[in-house]
Amino acid sequence: MCGFQAAGTRGDRLLRGEDKIKMFGQMVPIRAEIVRLQNTSAHADYEEILAWLGGVKQVPKKLFITYGENDASAALKEKIEKRYGWHCYVPSYLDDELLD
Repeated sequence: MCGFQAAGTRGDRLLRGEDKIKMFGQMVPIRAEIVRLQNTSAHADYEEILAWLGGVKQVPKKLFITYGENDASAALKEKIEKRYGWHCYVPSYLDDELLD
């Protein structure tokens, strides 16, 4: 398995070593060796994100961060605010925000 596996997903369950998972409404036995490939992801890491943000021509009024788990979002928020001085917001599930 490569990349991030969100908590509670099939990928997460496989990595935790569960012996069966639910698929298409049925419990399916796992008859495979599951390994995690470290340092692989389809998403940019925080350094790549910071570099990309460095090319932004106009400072955003507010920057929304929806990046991985809560700890990763909070860490990215801190890095952006420290490097660029921008106001960042990490929304919670079902938060509303007025955009103007």
